[in-house]
This record gives sequence, C-alpha cells and structure tokens, in this order.
Amino acid sequence: MLGMSMALQAAAIDFQYTYQGNTLTYTVIDEDAKTVQVATNTGASGDLVIPETVENEGVTFTVIKIRDRAFTYCTDITSVTFPNTLTSIGGWAFYGCSGISSIEIPELVTKIDMSTFEFCSGLQSVTIPSSVTEISNSAFRYCSSLTAVSLPESITSIAGYAFSDCSSLISITIPASVKLIGDAAFKDCPSLEEIIVEQGNKFYCSADGVLLSNDRTDLLSYPAGKACDDYLIPNTVTTICPYSFSGCVNLKSVTIPGTVTSINERAFYNCNGLESITLPESITSILMNTFQDCSKLKSVVIPNSVKEIESHAFYNCKGLTSCIIGSGVTTLGEGVFFQCENLTKIVALPTVPPEVNYWLFFDVPRTAEIFVPKACLEDYKYIWVYFENFIGMGELNVDLSATEISIDVDKEAILKADITMEDDQAVESIVWTNTAPDVASYDEATGEVKGIADGISEITCKVIDKYGVTHSATCNVKVGTGVNGIVESMVDTPACIDFTARYEVFDLTGKSVADTIDGLVPGTYIIRQGNAVKKVAVK
Repeated sequence: MLGMSMALQAAAIDFQYTYQGNTLTYTVIDEDAKTVQVATNTGASGDLVIPETVENEGVTFTVIKIRDRAFTYCTDITSVTFPNTLTSIGGWAFYGCSGISSIEIPELVTKIDMSTFEFCSGLQSVTIPSSVTEISNSAFRYCSSLTAVSLPESITSIAGYAFSDCSSLISITIPASVKLIGDAAFKDCPSLEEIIVEQGNKFYCSADGVLLSNDRTDLLSYPAGKACDDYLIPNTVTTICPYSFSGCVNLKSVTIPGTVTSINERAFYNCNGLESITLPESITSILMNTFQDCSKLKSVVIPNSVKEIESHAFYNCKGLTSCIIGSGVTTLGEGVFFQCENLTKIVALPTVPPEVNYWLFFDVPRTAEIFVPKACLEDYKYIWVYFENFIGMGELNVDLSATEISIDVDKEAILKADITMEDDQAVESIVWTNTAPDVASYDEATGEVKGIADGISEITCKVIDKYGVTHSATCNVKVGTGVNGIVESMVDTPACIDFTARYEVFDLTGKSVADTIDGLVPGTYIIRQGNAVKKVAVK
C-alpha cells in the first residue's frame, strides 16, 4: 500500500515516506538518477519493510542504500525486509538492533559494512547472497544467538572481529574463494567447535578444526569451544596470531614447539581454562596482554631467550603462584604481573635486575619469595625494593662429554653428563631428550649413543634444580654412511698412525673423503687407522 509523502526541506533533499505502516526518512542521493538512501531513523520499530521505490512531490525515487547508523539501537525492530534494489547497507546501520531474529541480504549488495549487525543479540540466522565479496570489521560481532552462517563462494575477505564474540556459533566453513582473514575474526566464540576450510583454498587450511595459513606457518584461530584439554601446536607453525586462543573454555594445556618465533599480543587472552603453558627457547619477547585474564594459569617459565616482557602480559592471572623469569630478560613492561595476587614465588635469573615500574607487581604480595642468583642478591634488594623476602641461589652447571658426535649406522659412542653445583644447590630431576630416536638411540644407564639411520638428532640433558630452574646441555649427533665412529673426544689418541699402511681420511663433519692425504685440499682432517685417531693439518 502506497502512503503519503511530506517535504521536510524546501530543496526536498530529505523527506519522509510511509510504506506498509512504516514512516521513514530518506535522503536524495542523485536527483537526475532519482535515487535515495534510507536516512537516520532512530524511532523505527516493529516489522520494518523498506520499499524499492518512494515518492516525493510526485517524483519516484529508487531506494539503493541504507546510510551509516540508520537504525542504530532501534531495539524495537522485530524484523526487516530489504528491497531488491538495495546495493549498500552502511556501517552500524543495525547496530544494537537486538529484536531482529533473521536477515536476508539482497542480491545487489557486495559488501557487509563495518559493524552493520554488531550487537544484534537476537539474530539467529542470516542469508548472504553470492554477490557479497567482503565481510567487514565487526560485521556480526556480539550476535550471541547466531548458531550458524553459510558463506557463499563469492567471499574473498573476512575482516578482523567479523564474527567475534558470537557465543552460540558452533561451526563455520571458509569458502575456497577467501584470500584474507583478519585478526580475531572468530575470537571468544565459546561454542565454536571447529573451523572448516574448503578444499582448493590457496591461502588457508584447517587441521583438526584449527585455522592455519595454507603453508601451516601461521596459527590464526583455535576454536574456543573445541572439546580438547591439551593441544600440541604443529611444528610447522612459526607465528601465533593475535587472539588465536582467546576465550578457550576447555583448553588446559598448550605446548608450543621450538619452530615458533613469534607469539602475538593477546594470543591467549581470557583463556580462562588454561592451567599450563610450555614456552620454547625460540621466542625473544612476550607481547602485551598475551596471557591477560588466564585466571587458572598456575605457573610459567619464561625462557632464557626472551629479552622483553611487554605491558600487562600476565595481568589478572589470579591463579598464578610461581614464575621463573629467564636470564635473558632485560625489560619488564608496565603492569606485567598486575593483580597477580597469589604470586608467592618468583625466580629471577637475570644477573642484572630489570628495572621496576610502579604497576609491575601491583597486588603481588610483598612477602613473596624472590629467588635470585647469589652473586647479585644485593642488587635485587636495592632495585626490587617492593619485596621483603629475598633468597640467593647457588650455581649449578651441566656439561656433556661431547657437544658433537658423528657415527656410522650400527656404530656406538659414549655421551655422559657432568653436573657440578654449590653446596646450597640440589638436583631434583634429570631428564634426557632425543629429537630423533629413529636416527640415534641413547641409553641413559650406560651413556651409549648408537647410530640407527642416516640423519641428525639432538640429545639433551635437562637438570632441574631445587628452585625449579632447568639447566641443560645438548649434543648434536650426526649419523651417516662413512662416518665410522669418529667423535671429537676420540681425536688424537695415544696410538701412532703408520702412514705407510692403509688408513682412512675424514673431514671435520666425520664424512669419509679419501684413503690418503696426498692431493687433498689444504685444511684440517681426521685420520683413522684401526683404533688410532689423529687430527692433522694438510698444507
């Protein structure tokens, strides 16, 4: 049913038009093309129907746009029907319209603009046509009743926060056409169990429901509702993106491999089920708010490789009781441990105490035990004056009998650890690790290293002292045909080499290169003859 029109301005740029009981204000976009956009209508309510055409002073105009913030906070709108002529819905157009339960986007719309349907808490379903190529920042953020959304193959871009904080969203499938997914696109969706990427996508993939870059080096989003207690990040990953694990409700433990070199800000923000995290020696900084609001995190060990911990990294981690700060840390940002009210044990390994800012330890008990290297105890007392209870720690050192071993398949060598310590130290545990037991085996009881197959392995001895600090030493083991048991500790044995008899020549990696020193390129080599081994220089 057509209604009446009334000019609001002499130039008829803005006017009202009533259609099916809805009186809305429109703005003329182009008088020659006779097009208008829906203007700001803060009092709209009920079943909103926007017509394809409207009239003003006998002139018919086509409705092609809805302006930015046209219906912001119109909580009494219960449904909306768009005209097929519509080409654009502006940013924040339906922001906070909590009464709308379903949306069907018209076929001519190509972009869902910034925050268009943000805080539409009653929205349960949305139909997106194949004309849409872009979903902008926060487009459906805080749509808490949205359980599923079907994205068409036309979508190429999903911006940051597009579906974040959609608390009922269970699953989402990323089309093969998508080229860009912004940070935090699916953050804090506690019901989200999986993110699926369609086959053929050249930019992204999914591994066990976790969203990764196609080359699997970037971890973009771990579904917050995924039913998993422990997660081992794949060893292809080098970067953990912002908000990757934000809001995870079931995850209790995360192990980060040594391939990861970058953990971005807020990566584990509000991961309120997280109890433990293993950080690798490959990272050099912990960025701002990385673990903020991880209320169940009990303890954390900052690797010696870390140089800086940025502001509020562990802010409000109320369950945190102990922390080891690695020896490489030189800078502690503002409020790193702000409101960590149960942090009663800090082991600080830097020999030069990091400077303290006012908010750094705010709410941390002054009576917390502060363990520091004995040699710099007085420095810590002077600089970390906030605390009352300092304890000096004696030294403990771990040395291996060899740092490099080269052996042949089925050959053996001996590797043992020498642990020295001051009187006030003690060994709590010793753990040997082997990165490639299929390459080289290691017997802890005898110290025997045996070559299994060609390749390289790292055998590490980790000693945990009475303060919970880990001390380690590593031996690189190379196994390969022609190596024949040459190890650094065997070089220059007392037995003499008879150069008139048969012998073997190896380079310093243990590779067999000749059976005579005649004609060799000048350099250092290893000669082996029976049980006799000697390092020689060829000039």
